[in-house]
Amino acid sequence: MESGDAQAARAAATATAEAPDDLPEPLLVGQVHLLEGVALGAPIEETLETLAGLMDASLAGQAHVALYRLDDEADPPQLVLVAAPGLPAEYIRVARAGVPLESGTGGCVEAARRCEPYLVPDLAAEGEVGEGAENPYLDPLRAAGLRASWSVPVLSAEAARGTARGLLGTLALWYREPRAPGEPLPHGHEAVVRVGTHLARIALEREDSARTLARLYEKEKRIAETLQRSLLTLPAVEFPGLEYAYVYESARDEAQIGGDFYDVFALPDNRVALVVGDLTGKGLEAAAATAEVKFTLRAFLREYPDPAAALWRLNRSLLEAQRLSGRARDNLVAVVVAVLDMETGVLHLSGGGAEPPLLLVQAGHDAGSAGGYVGQAIPGGRGPLLGTMPEDAYPLAVYSLAPGDALVLFTDGLTESRRPGPNPDDSPQDPRVFGWDAVAEQAARLCAGSGADMKVLTHGLVEAATEYGGGHLSDDVCVLAARWMPAETIRRAREESLPVDVPLGMSAL
Repeated sequence: MESGDAQAARAAATATAEAPDDLPEPLLVGQVHLLEGVALGAPIEETLETLAGLMDASLAGQAHVALYRLDDEADPPQLVLVAAPGLPAEYIRVARAGVPLESGTGGCVEAARRCEPYLVPDLAAEGEVGEGAENPYLDPLRAAGLRASWSVPVLSAEAARGTARGLLGTLALWYREPRAPGEPLPHGHEAVVRVGTHLARIALEREDSARTLARLYEKEKRIAETLQRSLLTLPAVEFPGLEYAYVYESARDEAQIGGDFYDVFALPDNRVALVVGDLTGKGLEAAAATAEVKFTLRAFLREYPDPAAALWRLNRSLLEAQRLSGRARDNLVAVVVAVLDMETGVLHLSGGGAEPPLLLVQAGHDAGSAGGYVGQAIPGGRGPLLGTMPEDAYPLAVYSLAPGDALVLFTDGLTESRRPGPNPDDSPQDPRVFGWDAVAEQAARLCAGSGADMKVLTHGLVEAATEYGGGHLSDDVCVLAARWMPAETIRRAREESLPVDVPLGMSAL
């Protein structure tokens, strides 16, 4: 189906060639500029006001033009006056509020109901449309000395060809003298009406197409938002000895839904999985693919608690899906997975294409206290982006946490928050970005200053990146932080009444 922009561009290119020989100069010259405005997305009100002005000038005071659009979202549907440069202000006021198709009166309403031209020979004649004791639509016209109207429906291209019923609006000419039924219009008026109706159809069809696309976009966005909320809402599960918090922040309110996600869930043998990922793409398709990736990875981890093995299987699954769909390198995933043994603090970690995890270790304080922290990377465990190539295996890193250590996983929207302005050196290592080292420094500061509060840590990192980017993020951000304390340390501290920061469970959004 041809888009509204394509229709307008095509019409603008052929408008002069198709113009009738007797078309007055204002409309003959002005129609090309008007159609160029339609193609560039000028507001429908501005377009129809321009068209009505061109038509009024072409009629040279012998008649006045009124253009109406159909509001089919109103209940009941109604005609809404958009432009009528020569009609009285009182009529414009009431007609812009809408004329109901079911109960309204006047030639424009009759033309819309019948989808064919309609003549009102004399507004004052007994028995004609609009006759009655009081009529808020027609009385101002009568008072202004207008006596007759010739109204035509503005129909979609399909309806005009007889293939569909598609009313877009109406166009009316108002005269100061009565007109006899069957009497031809004054010379040149028919051409003005024909070209004016054609131009109004193009403008209204483009507006209708834009509104339809906007409704479809909003529907898709609502579905995607609902799906994403389900992905970013975790069950309120507590793991004694593990405090964790997570936060998601979109780059801009108007941005489409992205593919960032996180997950925290139990595994056999008193282990907990912590996951952060980012799938390429935006919108409903990306949200649906993200859901599939998240829950497929859950299933693989429960079957293969080794995160490297689970990522290898997920990568194979993505490549097979690409092969079956015929869409190579579709739904690429950057992800990092950590599996923590809650008894021993041993951390198994593997990732593909993701930011290196951040480990916050205590510096110069007894284990279990929330004093100073140092941020450092966990070496190893980093493989390529999932969905790009078949891998024999994904690397695995193993690290033993000390009591009170914290792990921070995050997507690249955090490190890639960018200061406004050009790259001063045009360097591949853009100095404007926030960067991993800044994340580590800020995280250590937040952890020490908050008593190792994971919620303060996650939200503080997002706030710092946002402030660095001049008040907004360059990309969506997911941050998941978890602090571990072994059960034995908690038990001994309680028995000996020692002061210790004990993570008792979840700290969420």
